[in-house]
Amino acid sequence: MRSLLGSRTVARLFGAALFLGTSFALANADVRYLYSAIDGIQEVPPVPTPATGTGIYVLDDVLSTLDFEVRYQGLFGAETMAHLHGPAPAGANAGILFALPFGTPKLGTLSVNTTQIGHLLSELVYVNIHSTSFGSGEIRGQLLVTGRGFCFGDGSGTPCPCGNPGGAHTGCANTTGAGGRLRPAGVPSATFADLSFVADGLIPNQPILLFRGANAVNSGNGVVFGDGLRCVGGNLVRVGVRIADAAGRAEWSPNLGVPPLIPGQVHRFQGWYRNPLGGGVCGSGFNLTNGVEIP
Repeated sequence: MRSLLGSRTVARLFGAALFLGTSFALANADVRYLYSAIDGIQEVPPVPTPATGTGIYVLDDVLSTLDFEVRYQGLFGAETMAHLHGPAPAGANAGILFALPFGTPKLGTLSVNTTQIGHLLSELVYVNIHSTSFGSGEIRGQLLVTGRGFCFGDGSGTPCPCGNPGGAHTGCANTTGAGGRLRPAGVPSATFADLSFVADGLIPNQPILLFRGANAVNSGNGVVFGDGLRCVGGNLVRVGVRIADAAGRAEWSPNLGVPPLIPGQVHRFQGWYRNPLGGGVCGSGFNLTNGVEIP
């Protein structure tokens, strides 16, 4: 796994294995990622506040769930409540769909029905955070669809290598008992300069390489590689190495410093990370996250 830091031997293994992927269309994928940039300008009417925030969401229309992670900073007043509202496009107001927990970060899972799933996929839902200074809402952000997930280590595709399935929306389990999860953060623009990524469920203080490829391996089901599943192959680009923090989380900021994505094409991403404790669950010493595709 030292190839993340430049080992030639494992780098050759990495290149030989991952470039075997063949391109396939991923039909009927059921996991979508959404993102919201949150600020006062999006309030109706706009609110003059320096406060900002972000929201990352995972929508599963088979499990009928919406995972959320909402963070904010800089409110003028103390937070009083927060909600998801809809259906309404940007620039319009709507009623409350769901209450969100107090504080930052806001983490949890909501049960959503078919109608609400339609609103989310149509980008007709927004997050609104209220404060003592602005009772109707100090900062707001529209939930925008950013990508699709595939190749999960939950048994829905290729089985994990040594009976180590992960949870929903993650890769195969590592020695923490969880699977590494990769999510897009930020909305791809015409130049894709605003696209970021977040990975969690990793091994604390260990490196993870985010890479990009053109193809989904084995019809998007992946093939066994190390302690996990190789999901992405073909014309690989190394996006960058990060060291997971003490909570097993890593982030890649906008302007990723790789050749630009091509609008209109599907680009696929995956994280490959080190798991040295006991050689990892299956003895390989490394594992992988789920795959993410960005149209």
